Amino acid sequence: MAGALLGEQHHPRIVQIDGYELSVKPERCLIVLRNNDVPGVIGRVGTLLAQHGLNIAEYIQSREAEGGLALAAVSVDSKVSPEFLKTLSEDDDILDARAVYFGA
Repeated sequence: MAGALLGEQHHPRIVQIDGYELSVKPERCLIVLRNNDVPGVIGRVGTLLAQHGLNIAEYIQSREAEGGLALAAVSVDSKVSPEFLKTLSEDDDILDARAVYFGA
């Protein structure tokens, strides 16, 4: 994981996770997913989040190559349960799901 301070205001950003380049605010709960870069994954993740009452603050995805592997960083407004992460991981196109918490 790599971070940077951007702009004159020095806004903190996570700019790399496991070799994938992205730019995401280090706030709240960040769900980090490794997934296949295929149609429907983002929609299924969004549906599961909604079914569990979780609101998306930010969804950023970075991929190695079209149709290859991708890494998604999904910021949500509240903590997620281990059961929710397990449910995400049960999707055939999601290879790994973990949560990282920032702040209080």
